[in-house]
Amino acid sequence: MSSSRSILYAAYAVLFAIGSGVGLTRAAAQQPVLLTMTPGTWSCTYHGPKGTRDSTLTITSQNANWILIAGKTGAYGATPAHEGATLFGYDDKKGEYVAMGGNTLPGGGWGLGIAKASPTATTMTFAGGYPPDPTHDKTTYTFTTSTITYTEAWTEKGKAMSGHGSCRKQ
Repeated sequence: MSSSRSILYAAYAVLFAIGSGVGLTRAAAQQPVLLTMTPGTWSCTYHGPKGTRDSTLTITSQNANWILIAGKTGAYGATPAHEGATLFGYDDKKGEYVAMGGNTLPGGGWGLGIAKASPTATTMTFAGGYPPDPTHDKTTYTFTTSTITYTEAWTEKGKAMSGHGSCRKQ
């Protein structure tokens, strides 16, 4: 399991259609609540089968539908400290959050994730979108204006694994 997945899943970046150019206007979609409440700096701690790891996230708004999450993650088991980035957004046509990201680990860890949820949801479950085995990797997040908590479950070498973490806004 790549440690970049345990902070936030990286997911597929969806391009939003603006219109066909024939003068049609689309009603403005509601801005997803998570994208307005998460920008800032967060301190995180994760507890998993290899011990405890600390991370710092810096979240910046890119536009009404996208945030950029830049992370600095401490060493964890045999995994060295590293940095990562995730583009996290909302596809209002499909009603799902999507994320795509990667890290600076040797071998270039990366991932995709999708979570079906309304724009007002503050709890959601991301299923790994790549590799294409949605039962392999799942993480459930709960967001407030000052905390993010998450639990994850995956299978590693045939064994069920799990971990949990929390982040506090600075």
